[in-house]
Amino acid sequence: MTIAEAYLLMRHALRDIYTDTESALISRYVFEDLIDRNIRSARIMDANEMHIFQEAIRRLKQHEPWQYVCGMADFYGLKFKVTNAVLIPRPETEELVDHALEVLKSKGQSRVLDVGTGSGAIIIALTKSLQLSEAVGLDVSEQALPIARYNAHLHKSDTQFICLDILDKTQWATLGRFDMVVSNPPYIGTEESATMARHVLEYEPHLALFAHGDVLKFYRALAEFTVLHGNEYAHLMVEINENYGKEVAEIFRMNGLEQVAIIKDMQGKDRIVSGVKKNQGI
Repeated sequence: MTIAEAYLLMRHALRDIYTDTESALISRYVFEDLIDRNIRSARIMDANEMHIFQEAIRRLKQHEPWQYVCGMADFYGLKFKVTNAVLIPRPETEELVDHALEVLKSKGQSRVLDVGTGSGAIIIALTKSLQLSEAVGLDVSEQALPIARYNAHLHKSDTQFICLDILDKTQWATLGRFDMVVSNPPYIGTEESATMARHVLEYEPHLALFAHGDVLKFYRALAEFTVLHGNEYAHLMVEINENYGKEVAEIFRMNGLEQVAIIKDMQGKDRIVSGVKKNQGI
């Protein structure tokens, strides 16, 4: 079987669970990342490639995300290694990086903490776009951090990764001080699981998805941390559940952050909340 024939076969096999457009896109990514970039190639696949191809179809038909099947995900023009120990970085989060870079460039701030770093996508994308004096990624998952470190090495990013729970206030003093805190924390309530897509619910890490109990608890901790341990005029910028923009903004204000703003994503949904630590001299 040629690569071109196998590509068409995969497209057809995936139409039971994806649209034709999605099937074509997913099949192309699989062949680019696992077999050969030229999906029109007349080259005959060898035995190893056939095995990879058949295993990929099997996993994809079980609704496993193609990023996990390929072991790679695209984010901010970069390739990131992903396993089911980390969330798959999403296009909406690229907008968080855009806004963070805009602030960092305008203010000359350069010490950045990424809380809930997962694959390291946010902090590594920032370091590849702007020279930072310090870049730290934080995650409670011991399984996620080796993936983040691999990605930092892959992209020659001078980022330090630390295993720590931001909800544990006794550990905050060990982190130092920062000019910016960015985060895409768990923000889905467990009651929302019934409406979630199968490929997300069954394969992506629940530790990174669900905020059990108080769905806003990470935002409370992040706001308090930024006020107590951020440098003067430190920025806090977070991704949010579109249903809780006003609540997160109020948490920021109640903790003393100023210039609080809710930023919509390209789909017009509330997606980012930002705030600034006030000048302590005032």
